[in-house]
Amino acid sequence: MTQIVKAQQKYVVSNIGECSPLESLVDEPENINDVSKTKLRQKIKSSSSKYAEKYFRPKSIERWKDGRIYEGLGVHYFKKIVPTGGEYVSKLFNIHPIRNAKTKEEGLRQYEPITRIFESIHTPAVIIMAALAAGFIQTGSFKIAAYGTLINLAINIYPVMLQRYNRARIYNELDKIELEKK
Repeated sequence: MTQIVKAQQKYVVSNIGECSPLESLVDEPENINDVSKTKLRQKIKSSSSKYAEKYFRPKSIERWKDGRIYEGLGVHYFKKIVPTGGEYVSKLFNIHPIRNAKTKEEGLRQYEPITRIFESIHTPAVIIMAALAAGFIQTGSFKIAAYGTLINLAINIYPVMLQRYNRARIYNELDKIELEKK
């Protein structure tokens, strides 16, 4: 469909050459299909953000005793033993929201979405590497599957758990701050 813009009106030229004036549609969709697409995109965006929020929000077991479940799984030891890429990225791009913030609350609120980003980087890799390990098991390559699983554990699963642990602690701290305000 060809469009010709004149003054404050838009003209849509149909396939047979007839022109019909339409009111100015500055930020609105061009036709009914675009309206449907726009509504669909908004619906997908709102439902996907709803699912993302549900996924990223720490569950009660994760928040229990300030992340004790992750400490039991060795996240503390992992953090001390393995230098994480997140630390390098934070130093490289000077990402220190808690340290650089005016208040502790502001720093925690700024750091929380960063934990989501770091987790989002590793989560797809966990799934891909687990699928690869399953494929190696099916072909009888148990040794390769075992090595792949160990690598996945070190470079993907523990970083995901570390971000979830950090986020659970952030939520608990923010809850304490909110209680102190009241």
